Amino acid sequence: KTDNSTVSSPSVIPAVMNVRDAAAYLTVCERKLRELVAQREIRQCRIGRRIVLRRVDLDEYLGLGAFNRSDEDRKPLVS
Repeated sequence: KTDNSTVSSPSVIPAVMNVRDAAAYLTVCERKLRELVAQREIRQCRIGRRIVLRRVDLDEYLGLGAFNRSDEDRKPLVS
């Protein structure tokens, strides 16, 4: 006999997100997130034309803020 009841568990935040999910995670609009990526405030990876963002980079941005970054930290992960 199988138990069909669902167990409520906390949401799991993925390690890699698309722009929509990353914007929601940062509580900004997608346009603002794309600006931050273009300004190299947040690192990005590209898979073809898709931009993907790592949660650790988003967390780093939240922790450090936009004004405490060196130019070396602003380089994209993939050229």
